[in-house]
Amino acid sequence: MSNGDKDPVNEWAFLGRGILRTFKRDVIAIALGVVIGAVIGVVVAYILGRSSQFGIKFGALVGAFIGLAARSWTSRLFDFDHPPRDKNPDA
Repeated sequence: MSNGDKDPVNEWAFLGRGILRTFKRDVIAIALGVVIGAVIGVVVAYILGRSSQFGIKFGALVGAFIGLAARSWTSRLFDFDHPPRDKNPDA
């Protein structure tokens, strides 16, 4: 690192914080999806005449998938993928 780059320890810390932040957001998205899916699953199971246990299981599974899929479709994996806003990229 002869050109004066940052210390590699800082890069590892930055990477670790990014992974933990992404993991935390994914867990929150999955948990919300499971809760919402389970509630909707109970309602649908009642309407269809199925057991509530089936509705909770199926709804939670589908809700977890939808929550995680929505999280990955609506946000970038890393925050540094965005170009800097204060600089003109054409300059």
